[in-house]
Amino acid sequence: MRNPLYQKLQEQINQKNHSDLALTVRPYAGVAFLYANKEHYPTRETFENELQDIAQELIIGTIWNFTYLFIRTSTHAYVYRAQFVAPMEKSFCCGNGCPDCVRLRST
Repeated sequence: MRNPLYQKLQEQINQKNHSDLALTVRPYAGVAFLYANKEHYPTRETFENELQDIAQELIIGTIWNFTYLFIRTSTHAYVYRAQFVAPMEKSFCCGNGCPDCVRLRST
């Protein structure tokens, strides 16, 4: 994973559960998939609440957003696709005179 936020997310969830097996992050084709161990989470909602809380703590004060999508339930884990994404916003002037040009912003 190139984004260190995934590693921090994994470390914090595993530390909270006192186990290295609570959450595993596996990248496939540039997309992170989270494998939440069912032994540590009796329901999907339990994991999703914890995931959302920890991800929000990691992105406070940054431009990043966190999204996740439930994919499937396997024998031993809940599988999610997860992304830390930056907002789709222009950060430079392209010279085309766009009405929302960054040169026209007041801040």
